[in-house]
Amino acid sequence: MEFCEPEEMGFNRIKLEQALDLVERNTSTGDYEGVYPGAVVMIIRKGNIVVNEAYGYRSLGSKKALMTTDTIFDLASITKPVATTSAFLRLLEMGEVKVDDPIGRYLPELKRSEGQKITMFHLLTHTSGLPGWLPTYIHGDSRDELIRYVLSLRSEYEMGTKVVYSCMGFIILGLALERILGYDFSEFLRENIFEKLQMEDTRFYSVEECKSPERLAPTGERSERLWAWLTKNNLFLNKHIDGKVAFGSVNDENAIALGGISGNAGLYSTAADLSRFAIMYLNGGLYQEEQVLTPTSIKLATTNYTEGKGDNRGLGWLLKGPKNAFGNIISDGAYGHTGFTGTGLWVDPIRELVIILLTNRVHMMKNAEEIHNIRPQFVNAVVSSIIKT
Repeated sequence: MEFCEPEEMGFNRIKLEQALDLVERNTSTGDYEGVYPGAVVMIIRKGNIVVNEAYGYRSLGSKKALMTTDTIFDLASITKPVATTSAFLRLLEMGEVKVDDPIGRYLPELKRSEGQKITMFHLLTHTSGLPGWLPTYIHGDSRDELIRYVLSLRSEYEMGTKVVYSCMGFIILGLALERILGYDFSEFLRENIFEKLQMEDTRFYSVEECKSPERLAPTGERSERLWAWLTKNNLFLNKHIDGKVAFGSVNDENAIALGGISGNAGLYSTAADLSRFAIMYLNGGLYQEEQVLTPTSIKLATTNYTEGKGDNRGLGWLLKGPKNAFGNIISDGAYGHTGFTGTGLWVDPIRELVIILLTNRVHMMKNAEEIHNIRPQFVNAVVSSIIKT
């Protein structure tokens, strides 16, 4: 990808700068005020980079450091479409799975009645009936015990009737993929997706130590209960400093208790790597000369299957809806996802637009909840700055 001036890609420069100012003015000045310590913004249109900027600080406290555009972030729930869904789509293309496969085919120990045969589709669209989030680590002292607990979960509503965003469902989906492959799906993703896209900084950090730990954006402090559990299991203790602040162990409590590789969270990446992934989607699965996914898979993943049931959901992806982080102006065909740690990725195929906003708002921030307002406002401002097709 090449860098282009905003005007060349149809942007009004002044309006675009106003959008970027929204990000900058909510950035920490180096203390604990602001919504996030720092941010990285990347905006791409028609395959060209228009914005690639860093604001504020990567980390605060004794490890205080400025944000840089190559900072590696805990993507949190962006793991769901970028990692877990990608693994599922590749297995689908290989003839190993079907969208309507019952999960019990791969995880027979999943406790379901005959009338509650949850399928891959239900998990991918968050319509499984499973609860949204529960702390797994309080239900066992080992990964195997946690998995038994997750697979014993009961439905909270009739599957297929509504969307309830479920991290538990994606944990189960990740376990099913692991069972199909015979090993954790991180290596499968590396070989089938990330290497083909030259996503060199994208991985689950339970697999290997970060090659560039100084580039990691730290996340939040651990609760005393989780810290005690991690200490007992000797997990990731070398990746915590400053009163348990995490540098390279996933922020999500369930993902870290499962060893850092989970279907719901755990993936780390950079804005540059995510941009390659998004460009691949815009190009129908093609990146440079590599057909990473098929056009059919891309269409399958980004189709709305849940209209009238709550959020608009594709397979793994969130689609534009009336009350979500997409704002009001982005095209109706837009898809993307956000992450609890403060991350966001939006793709507008009509405008050939990619918007990436990465923050680590969970790191030492007092006003972190304000990210829920900033994200749709930022998307609105960016899209509004496009004045030419």
